[in-house]
Amino acid sequence: MREPSARGPDACRVWPKRLHTIRICSNIPYHSSNDPEAELRAGGSHVASPIVLFFGTGHESVPFDFVEDAFIAQLEREPTAALVIVGMSAEKPRRLRPSLSDLGNRVHALGYVPAEQVSLWLQAATLVLAPLIEGVSAPKGSVTAALQHGRTVITTRDVHTLDDIAWDEILDYVERLGNTEAVG
Repeated sequence: MREPSARGPDACRVWPKRLHTIRICSNIPYHSSNDPEAELRAGGSHVASPIVLFFGTGHESVPFDFVEDAFIAQLEREPTAALVIVGMSAEKPRRLRPSLSDLGNRVHALGYVPAEQVSLWLQAATLVLAPLIEGVSAPKGSVTAALQHGRTVITTRDVHTLDDIAWDEILDYVERLGNTEAVG
């Protein structure tokens, strides 16, 4: 006998019998905000503009020199930019890259931040840096969270980069968009 077609809440009772799901999304739920910067300020955070966001613990699989180089390149274009680092204490980024001290108050390491605030920082960010030595794929939570929040991501591609994200198509689109903006 064929199972009845189910829609809406009733579908949940049918799906487990037929489907197996694998969760490949971030653990940072979107926190809806009309003004994420204002919410962050109300919570006592210093919010500059534009914001370059990085989040991680400083694990050795992250080439942190890339984070610094990319941020310095952004500073050349936007001298008021700030690098916000979520997940590291203030000492760790400077220990990984002592030259970050030269950037003074343009670098803000926030340490642990609750998911709701990470969502606000993602919404406030102009771009997110996500370099990984082994490359990136959909299961990488930081990249997925940034994409789910509609942010621009600067990342790395290596031998372990999976085809679960259409990287070539994304790069082609970005290139066409860049050429269109240059012409227009």
